[in-house]
Amino acid sequence: MSATKNPGSAMRHRVTLQQPVLTADTAGGYTRAWTNVATLWAQIEPMTQRAISNEKFVDERLAAITTHRITLRYYAGVTADMRLLYGSRIFNIVSVVNADERGVLLQILAKEGAGG
Repeated sequence: MSATKNPGSAMRHRVTLQQPVLTADTAGGYTRAWTNVATLWAQIEPMTQRAISNEKFVDERLAAITTHRITLRYYAGVTADMRLLYGSRIFNIVSVVNADERGVLLQILAKEGAGG
């Protein structure tokens, strides 16, 4: 069954939404740690090779490549500064879209990997 017709039935992945917490260090910089915000049900879909190949060069640097589309029920305050954990896997959020602008579903494009 398609996620569009009944998105709840495809949300079988339990993910943890995290946000960064910056702490000043003694060298005048900061240390980033992550704190849990919420545990949510989600659908995680790998992007097709065609979609992944949409990489673009921005300011002579390679822009982030989106590797997965993650759908979850609407949760206010999700931003591209956050990340999702699924088991030991880390998904850095690239973009967040309020699907149909109805406050029902969020479509998240993410890049899998520890960097973020």
